[in-house]
Amino acid sequence: MPGEGVRVRLLAVLSSVVSLLANLVFSLLVTRKLATFSLGVLNVVNGAIIMGLIIQTIVSFMATRVTARDGKPSVYMMTLYLLSGILGSIIALLYVTGVSWRFRQIYVEVAYLTMASTFASYLQGYVTSVLTVVDRVRLQGVSLVTSIIKLLLIIYIMYSGWSLFSVLVSSIVITLSAAVYGLTTVLTRLSRIGSLGRYFRETVAASWVPLIGYGAGNLRSMDSMIIGYVGGILDNAMWQVLNVQGKALGLAGSIINVTYGELLSGKDLERRFYIDLLILLNITIMVALFLVFYEPYIVYFLRPQDYSFIQYLRIPVILLTVSSITSIINQYYSWIMQGIDRVDFNGEVTFKTYVGSLVFHAHFAEFILTVVYIASIYPLILLAEVVKLPSPVISGVLLASILATLISLMYRFIHLESRRRLKVPVKSIILDIIAPALLAALVTYLESTLMLTKYPPIKGAIGELIRIAIGAILTTATYLAVSLTVSGRIRSLFTVLLKYIVKSSLNTVNHLSPGG
Repeated sequence: MPGEGVRVRLLAVLSSVVSLLANLVFSLLVTRKLATFSLGVLNVVNGAIIMGLIIQTIVSFMATRVTARDGKPSVYMMTLYLLSGILGSIIALLYVTGVSWRFRQIYVEVAYLTMASTFASYLQGYVTSVLTVVDRVRLQGVSLVTSIIKLLLIIYIMYSGWSLFSVLVSSIVITLSAAVYGLTTVLTRLSRIGSLGRYFRETVAASWVPLIGYGAGNLRSMDSMIIGYVGGILDNAMWQVLNVQGKALGLAGSIINVTYGELLSGKDLERRFYIDLLILLNITIMVALFLVFYEPYIVYFLRPQDYSFIQYLRIPVILLTVSSITSIINQYYSWIMQGIDRVDFNGEVTFKTYVGSLVFHAHFAEFILTVVYIASIYPLILLAEVVKLPSPVISGVLLASILATLISLMYRFIHLESRRRLKVPVKSIILDIIAPALLAALVTYLESTLMLTKYPPIKGAIGELIRIAIGAILTTATYLAVSLTVSGRIRSLFTVLLKYIVKSSLNTVNHLSPGG
């Protein structure tokens, strides 16, 4: 892998680590300090924003692809994107209004802040779409800026008494700050290529593809509404606790954006497919082991006032990790399919451009996922009640997610293999992924059992945070030691990364030295 490829992947992992730490600190403190009612409302707001982003799935899809096709971002595409943001904000408002009977006394404030947060997300979405193609290193910088601002705003939230209002305002500021940072690069490259009319026609002509895929996928935010109606605010609060933990499982997600951007830019797939999949899965599995085996520490730190959550969420956390691992494989296949099929690079996009293409099948798989997910939630909630799973509402939703993701992944795998047969080395997967995961799981289970027995969860925030940190360090060290021992490929990859870091450090030192 060339130096630039190593650099951007290393930055992607490092920025993801920093982002994870910032997200965890921010989300942990917010989830810990907010009242249960406020936590439930926050989950509703998050669902409304996701629903409002349904149009972004269309314009983001086109912004990335036309930027790759035209070789530069266009001011007309940016205008179209931001106009879409206004419409998306209105959709988010309608979502909040639909469940406002649960929080009538603060409806107006929640409505305004939800709309503002949705529009800010559109602005950041445009920046991300463009940087995925034109500057993937800068894209990782956006993630780092987001993390820094997020940590700084904890001080504001703290002095505001950990109110729901301060959390919502901070979310807007965080998103806008990252967008503005990225815009400093995007604006220098903006051109007047194309026209508003042409990009509008192309977006409308292509809209059916992302709409049946990721647009329909945004309807999965209805799970919060279903949880609220079938269960209640308490179940929504537990769902929010799970969502906080789920963010950690997206640690390696930046690798997918890097792969997609490189493929759209014409880079070869064969050299990237297995290595990037290897990085994705090993990092995700490592985080999953930490969440499963140190669940009592994490949940009790998040909700010390709700000790019962530890027992209620023990099985759901396991289901969450299974769902997340299958989901990240599914999304990886989706971006691979869309990256290698450049069917829209040969002229203006029309309604027929994507018919039968891998791009279409990638998005149709998302539509299948959404339909199966929404349709199976209630039956699987009833099944969870019958088999007496803890938190049957939450468990049923996660079972539906796993079922839908597996069906979607199977569809993508079949269609990708029919067009582009990829060498999936079964023996290597066993040695590089499955064996390290099983052995590390066994050792981590023994470590966590000893630690939880000797040092059970406590109410003190500092003491509990120390336990969580020790658990994370032990899990990471164990997984690295096992994987480096078992897998020669991981040892080679680790060696390449270390050599690049050492070389970059020496170059920096030489550059800064008086004679450099």
